[in-house]
Amino acid sequence: MSLQKLLKASGYDAISLYFHAHKNKDKYANKSSKDLKDLIEQYKESETDLLQFDITKREKAREAGFIIFEVAEHLTLLKDGKSKYTLEQAIEELNKAQELLNPIMNKYDYSKLPKKKLNCKKVGL
Repeated sequence: MSLQKLLKASGYDAISLYFHAHKNKDKYANKSSKDLKDLIEQYKESETDLLQFDITKREKAREAGFIIFEVAEHLTLLKDGKSKYTLEQAIEELNKAQELLNPIMNKYDYSKLPKKKLNCKKVGL
């Protein structure tokens, strides 16, 4: 018994017809099981990399936030005359915070995402 007849017998004939009619839109139709497994592994690796990128961004932002908070506290005490903290120290600490923030302001490196393999013929110019 064919799969199409089995689907029809179980009441899913419309789905079978849909897949048959839209076969050319399925970008995975001509992929082997090995190709699909490789693609899944690539996506898993890229997802892990993206999550690690996000974790690193959050950690660096947290560190910078603590530095900025401490500088604000020191400057408040300095304004009230209760601290020997200097403006030079504040500038130095804020520069450290800026150094932490610089790398995380960049976009994620999208070249690390899985590449789509194109089946194109080379055309000579």
